[in-house]
Amino acid sequence: MLGIPVALAVFGYGEWATHKYLLHGLGRDKSSRLSFHFHEHHQAVRRNGGYDPAYEGPVWSTPTQAREALGLTAVALAHVPLFPLAPFYTATIWYCLRRYRRDHRRAHLDPAWGRDHLSWHYDHHMGDQDKNFGVVWSWFD
Repeated sequence: MLGIPVALAVFGYGEWATHKYLLHGLGRDKSSRLSFHFHEHHQAVRRNGGYDPAYEGPVWSTPTQAREALGLTAVALAHVPLFPLAPFYTATIWYCLRRYRRDHRRAHLDPAWGRDHLSWHYDHHMGDQDKNFGVVWSWFD
């Protein structure tokens, strides 16, 4: 059961660090493979007041959703070997990945919900984009 709080902390930090250092650090360079996040997703969200039309439809219907899903799936698969050794930790990581997908998508399909439930993420998009890198939780901001 100790795996649950450990996984929550690991996921929270991993989400924050990935967003800050990969998607915003390396992703600012337009020639980077990660530039889609900063130059496409952020631009669409700002232009549409928090809404991103790329999140409509099935997960594989747009490059934005597909890239996000591939990243989340890679993290989930990387944790499969840990399940027999740390089932609570692994299951919590999988829960966090699912929650990330659900909440991030909903925040950009329903900006009012995002502003109310993920206010730090809304502020990240609509305010200073160099702050509030957590999506599901704001623990490391």
